[in-house]
Amino acid sequence: MSTRYKETKLIKVIKRAYRIIRRARVPFRNSKFSNHIFNNYVHLIFLTLRALSGMSYQRFLEWIENFEQILVILRIERFPHFTTLQKFASRIDKRYLDILIVISSTGPNIRILMTAIDSTGFSLTNASYQYITTIDRYREKGTLGRPRTKRKVRRYLKPTFVGEIRSQMILAVKIRRGPDNDSKDFIPAYKKVKNLDHRKVKLALGDKGFDAEPNHKFIREDIGGRSIIPIRKYKAMDYTTRGKYRREMRAGYPKELYSQRSKMETINSVIKRKMGGSIRAFKCKLQNREIMFKALAYNLERGLLRYYIRGFLESSLSKTLLYPQTNATG
Repeated sequence: MSTRYKETKLIKVIKRAYRIIRRARVPFRNSKFSNHIFNNYVHLIFLTLRALSGMSYQRFLEWIENFEQILVILRIERFPHFTTLQKFASRIDKRYLDILIVISSTGPNIRILMTAIDSTGFSLTNASYQYITTIDRYREKGTLGRPRTKRKVRRYLKPTFVGEIRSQMILAVKIRRGPDNDSKDFIPAYKKVKNLDHRKVKLALGDKGFDAEPNHKFIREDIGGRSIIPIRKYKAMDYTTRGKYRREMRAGYPKELYSQRSKMETINSVIKRKMGGSIRAFKCKLQNREIMFKALAYNLERGLLRYYIRGFLESSLSKTLLYPQTNATG
């Protein structure tokens, strides 16, 4: 007698990831001479689940071994060693991860893109606040209390996300080490969207950190969309503002439409709350891969949530809860 398992959220994420990997046409194996114990699909799925859990490689595999149903779904005989996932993460082509992020963001009802861009920071260390902030015992005379100073820590990882503001899905990721200027990553991030996504960018929202005339020109002249980026020195006179599109922003822009940019802050908050705000990898290449797997894991989980909401709104229960008077009179 075969045992039937309940399809949990974890199983749904695995099945959705498998379909997206097949759509991206990722090679099943890197070489015909490789052993046939595991394949690229299995490695990608386990790396995405590890990013979603926020655990280390070793602890994640100790936890995932409790779910034997995954072996049946992925058609493997045993779970891979944690060093196998680390080696695969270091050698996978970044181009495949960019394609997977774009495909995982596609939806049936979104044919044009209303986008926003925002940068955030991920800590490269798990140092606590008590370690970073120290108390200076040698205070100056005449001052009250002991002033707090901060230890010098390593530079942080600074990814720039381009997201769709209606579906709240990530479209592209551009990574560098911070602190640095946000405006450098605007054009490279939108070039990824232009080259990998066939949908047209209709709107691009950004905060004052992306204020630059070349950014406006790229969106309006090269892509054919509309850009709303407030200028930094809004109190300056008109003649001191350089650039045609920057002067247009100086004259005014729709505040209600620009307020939708805050949804990118929501995306950053969700990623950090669910998957952690620090990076566990030590090598630069693995740090960048970890950020991209976090973005892919976020899109997969967000895609499931969209289907749940859409199914509820189309059900008869939603009509009873949302429109009780209409159903009662009808």
